[in-house]
Amino acid sequence: AWAVVLGLGLLLMIWPWGRYLAMGLAWFLLGHSVESTVLSLELYFEHRNYFPGVGLLLLPGALFMLLANRWPQVKGVTLNLQPKRSNRVLGESTKVLAGQAEIEEHFAGVTLMLGTTTFFQVNTPRAEAAVETLCAWLTECAGPSNVIDAYCGIGTIALPLASRGHRVLGLELHQASVDQARHNAKRNQLDRVQFKAGDVKTLLAEALPHHGALVVDPPRKGLDQDVVDQILHCPPQWLAYLSCDPATLSRDLKRLSTEGPYSLDVLQPFDFFPQTTHLECLALLRRQT
Repeated sequence: AWAVVLGLGLLLMIWPWGRYLAMGLAWFLLGHSVESTVLSLELYFEHRNYFPGVGLLLLPGALFMLLANRWPQVKGVTLNLQPKRSNRVLGESTKVLAGQAEIEEHFAGVTLMLGTTTFFQVNTPRAEAAVETLCAWLTECAGPSNVIDAYCGIGTIALPLASRGHRVLGLELHQASVDQARHNAKRNQLDRVQFKAGDVKTLLAEALPHHGALVVDPPRKGLDQDVVDQILHCPPQWLAYLSCDPATLSRDLKRLSTEGPYSLDVLQPFDFFPQTTHLECLALLRRQT
């Protein structure tokens, strides 16, 4: 089977757009490590109106049948179109070429539906360990409480917290992620969680006075200074910070503990990407005054 896949890759390389498809091929074969997989082809075109011919669309269907017969975990093939000349990986349009567009992932006690454009940690066991540690700490310290999950994405932290009895408000900038989080909440029959789309700084100002705990999982750049200002203006009793960059985490913890009332309770690293310089860290803080 792999010989056929490699042969297909070599065949594609002789076509004018072959090198672009080859990049997508490497991504979808190596990028997922979940119980089921939807393969994703990323194609990049010089012209916005260019679309591959029927021959290209038939090949992924044949590839899907080949791989699905050998590995039942393969559930589908999608085509993502990125017409812009930029370093952005994914475009706005995704088409299902064969099989299904989503897979079911069991994560930290809940079931999540994931699409090929959904952000989800590829090292699922370590991500699950981090979320389980966070949930256990918050449940032990605060009991069932009102929790804000800022930068919540599709609900990978909010939903496990809700399943443990917390009432959770998820805040996320991207509407598509919020829609998927709501779908996952309904799928898990969790009515103790709500999701709002919008700027985290603005939403935090409205929500912090009514919640006793805050979870933040920001991008690599860490917390914006305006967000730290909001936290210091109305500091919740409990604060959990999941970071993908120890440098920005250190910067933010320094301000939260020197200008604010927080002390560090637990600092736990998680190696999501072994043999690389990347390290995830979970910081658990409590308010002293």
